[in-house]
Order: sequence, then structure tokens, then C-alpha cells
Amino acid sequence: MWNTKQASIVRTFQDPDSQGVRGVAFSPDGSTLAAGDNNGNVYLWNAATGAPMATLYGPKGGFIQSIAFSPRGGIMAATSDNKTGHKYVTCVWNTTGKLLATFQDPNSMGVTRIAFSPDGSILAVGDENASTYIWNMNWHSS
Repeated sequence: MWNTKQASIVRTFQDPDSQGVRGVAFSPDGSTLAAGDNNGNVYLWNAATGAPMATLYGPKGGFIQSIAFSPRGGIMAATSDNKTGHKYVTCVWNTTGKLLATFQDPNSMGVTRIAFSPDGSILAVGDENASTYIWNMNWHSS
């Protein structure tokens, strides 16, 4: 984490598995930093203190491409390659680490980007086949 006015490093967050980080995101209120690694895990830290908060486990052996927090709070999603026949999935967790849902890319063409709608009711996922998939998130109460 950088102080942009002074061009200095304020805090460094380290992937505990040293697997390399691909996706990062801040929670809507800025209190939590999430980073996804090349092993399919997402790590949550307290952004102010750097203290570890939770580990979210995705498909083992996969890699996290991108991460998004719901503006509703309490849930987040990440795109991942689970490396089982190159199946690309999107995992949705609550921020305490419980896996809530897994959505598979119908084309398995490399899910690369993810975003929640401003009200958190829709999750959009884009893949390398120029397709965008929309998932209804209204089953999750805020």
C-alpha cells in the first residue's frame, strides 16, 4: 500500500503461500483488502492494520483472476481457473470465509473480469470468448 503524496510504501501484504498475486480489491468501505493467488485462495486483511482476517478457499490448484466486493457488503466474488479440464468458475463467499455459490463459465474460455451492479443484485462476469454472463444475486440478503 502506497502513500501517493509522498511516494512511499505504507504497508506490504504478503501472500502466505507465496503463490503470486493476480487479483486485488478493496471492500466498499475501504476497511478490507482482498488478494487472490495462483493457488485459488483469496486472503483478506484489515487494510488499516495489515492484520490477516480470513482465507477464502477456491478451487485448489487454480488461480484467481479478478476479485469484486458486493456494494451490499458481506459478500465478495472471484473468478478462477480450477485447472480440471480448464473449467473456469466464479466463487462467491461471505467475508467470513463461507463459500456461498460457484458458477461455471458455460464456454470455459477463461473468465477474466468480474463486477457487481451498483445495488449488488447482479454479478457480471466476462470471459476471453468476448462473452459476458449475468448472475442474479437477489438470493443473498444483505
